[in-house]
Amino acid sequence: MSNFQFKDRDGQTPLPTELHKGLKPKHIQTMGELDEYEEQNIAEGLAWLAKQNDPGTTYTFWLKLHKKLFSDVWEWAGQVRTHELNNPDFHEPYQIWTGLRQLEGDLAILAEREILFGTGNSCTIPRADRNHSSLCEWEQQVWKNHSRAFL
Repeated sequence: MSNFQFKDRDGQTPLPTELHKGLKPKHIQTMGELDEYEEQNIAEGLAWLAKQNDPGTTYTFWLKLHKKLFSDVWEWAGQVRTHELNNPDFHEPYQIWTGLRQLEGDLAILAEREILFGTGNSCTIPRADRNHSSLCEWEQQVWKNHSRAFL
């Protein structure tokens, strides 16, 4: 599960002041240290996810997953963000609930068609590794629309 790594950051970059807000391990001083803590927490969250039987079609599930992925590092884990970030990869706060509702609807359609998590035809998201290579065109569009982090 340790395949998830931040490879595009300089590990010695000092942690910006705004990232200290909500950070649980107060001793973290660099982006590299933060990345290490997040990687470990994410690996634990993905291990938890691999054991779940929930198809993950509700926003409640996604909030729980978010908490599992980040709760050792961030106080706000599992909560919907209410402030803007200076990062184009994240949705604005007013877009989050709409995005979660759309994700919930799209995943319900996938589950209904029995193509979610390997339950139906060859167009599936494998339960264990959920990589993009096995997604059909429609699933790829759903993934593209919702894979941007928005919490």
